[in-house]
Amino acid sequence: MRGTLRFPEFCLVFRMFALLGFTSEETVAQTVRKTEKVTWKDVLIAQLPNVDPKLPEDQLAKKINDSLLNVYSESLPSETNAYLQPLVNQERETAEQDVETFIRCIKELGLWEEEVKDPEEKVIDALCRELEEKLSYMPNERDMIFMLHEFVIKHRNETTKKIKASLCVYGNQNSSATSLTVGLPVAIASVMTLKGQIKGPGLVGPNEKALYENVLKELEKEGIIIAETTE
Repeated sequence: MRGTLRFPEFCLVFRMFALLGFTSEETVAQTVRKTEKVTWKDVLIAQLPNVDPKLPEDQLAKKINDSLLNVYSESLPSETNAYLQPLVNQERETAEQDVETFIRCIKELGLWEEEVKDPEEKVIDALCRELEEKLSYMPNERDMIFMLHEFVIKHRNETTKKIKASLCVYGNQNSSATSLTVGLPVAIASVMTLKGQIKGPGLVGPNEKALYENVLKELEKEGIIIAETTE
């Protein structure tokens, strides 16, 4: 088993960002056609069809909501395979709620009335800068990675064996758990390459015993330990 736990709205918000052109290579100024006092709501409205930013606030809010609902609904396929169809049907049923959630989230992130700091930046760069500032870890916060792999082995004599491999890593004051578990294996493999400990031409995969045994051994020295149990 392997998965990623995120805040429930994470995937929805970033899906909507992509649908609405927030990953655009255009500058913010090019998108909204102005360079002064550009708010994130201006950027959103510029991506929506038939929304007049001069409408009274209550009418504008409804127009934004309706337009977002149309964009979201039109992105859902009309037909798909038997596996995906129930998911698409569910998304159609929750479309109005999802749009309301998206609006609530971007307001909470300050991506509504707040001004874009540099309208000459690309939209995607401006968005990433805002999120990097607002979502960075505070001094006493840290991330955690938990991984559990389960393997069930069936032998020829019909007996079975289950092997579990688990990993739990916390970030620290200097590095996140994500950077440690991604960066350290690469660094260890790089040192092994420089020392000539990795043999063979071309690409060497992580399933090579000589490679992964040494990497796991070095990771243990850094406190990153994969615990295995057999049932």
